[in-house]
Amino acid sequence: MTITKKLRFKIFERDNFTCQYCGKKVPEVILEVDHIISRKDGGGDEELNLITSCFDCNRGKSATSVDIKKLKNTSFKAQEKVLKEKKAQLAAYYDFIKEKEEVENYELKIFEDWWETCSGDENSLTQIGLSNLSKLKQKYSDSMILEAIKIAWDSTHVDSDNKFKYMCGILKNLKLKEENPEEAENVKRVHQFINSLSYRI
Repeated sequence: MTITKKLRFKIFERDNFTCQYCGKKVPEVILEVDHIISRKDGGGDEELNLITSCFDCNRGKSATSVDIKKLKNTSFKAQEKVLKEKKAQLAAYYDFIKEKEEVENYELKIFEDWWETCSGDENSLTQIGLSNLSKLKQKYSDSMILEAIKIAWDSTHVDSDNKFKYMCGILKNLKLKEENPEEAENVKRVHQFINSLSYRI
């Protein structure tokens, strides 16, 4: 069975257009799809058995270099095929990067609008705030960020200048609650005790 072009690029995208053996990526190398379990040993063309490999790694499967003499004797037709493949992969890779960037910008716009809505249309995120949110996205889920924004603006004891910092604290607590509920409960009790003590004083 021949691996289709659609399946090939699906594997490339899944593996972030990176050779899973040596770590090199487009446009530094030409990528191919390799079988984890070879067809000779009964491996199939299912996605779980396919992996992204660069030309060198797929040919060598070891630390040895590619046979230079063999490359020099490659016919013009074969070289043309490699160049076309490189061009197609470059185009697909840049489309992938562009689409990823568009998705990230769209998500940030949602956060920006939600921040403004929760503030009663009285506060907007600065460019620095958006940049920091982009970094937070790498650590926290979208739903956590949206929830933290809502909690921050619903909290009347924090002024607007400190809402972002307060939101970051809420995110840490939400993450802790998800990963270690018992520890999160202990932290909550400590905060409640400190707040009640401060109130009494």
